[in-house]
Amino acid sequence: MKNQTWLSVQFFAIFFTWGLFIPYWTAWLVESKDFSISAASTVIAVGMIARSF
Repeated sequence: MKNQTWLSVQFFAIFFTWGLFIPYWTAWLVESKDFSISAASTVIAVGMIARSF
């Protein structure tokens, strides 16, 4: 894979995850699963912390 292609894929993955997936996942937890905003935020934060390890 060329460097430019690899970099493009990585940028897309990061922006998709941070810009689209995480905010809508939090909203889905609050609206559909009746989580409080703080509980939904904690779930997302724990997932991101676990992913960093």
